[in-house]
Amino acid sequence: MHPVVSVVRQTWLATTLFVLVSAGIWWKLLDWETARDHLLPTLSLSPVIWWATIGRRRPPQLLRGLGAGALTGLLTQLTPHVPYIWPLLAGAGKGNGDGQIMAMVALDFYLMIGAGAVMVGGLVGLIATAIDRRTQQRT
Repeated sequence: MHPVVSVVRQTWLATTLFVLVSAGIWWKLLDWETARDHLLPTLSLSPVIWWATIGRRRPPQLLRGLGAGALTGLLTQLTPHVPYIWPLLAGAGKGNGDGQIMAMVALDFYLMIGAGAVMVGGLVGLIATAIDRRTQQRT
């Protein structure tokens, strides 16, 4: 089997679940523009991370799926925010008191996004791995 076809076969389910969950959550919480901003990182990073952590190793293990999902969720959901997070980290401790408070609040907001992405991503990874295991047992 061609390697590209093999990668697509091993990652399509998880990628689809990550895209649907990500777009659904961002669309429900904020708006379609924010959901659309997260589509490209999710579509491009999910297959790569999933293949590297789950797809090459058979049979898939639930704990590895949980970890891979958490990592995928974190990286795909924070990637669009890196241009905003980096200046907050680079300028830590600089500026007046009000600026530092605002930077700390903004950084806390991104930490909450990251924590939510880890939890939801872990759950999606666990579900994708469970479905994948079930389909492998039937074949």
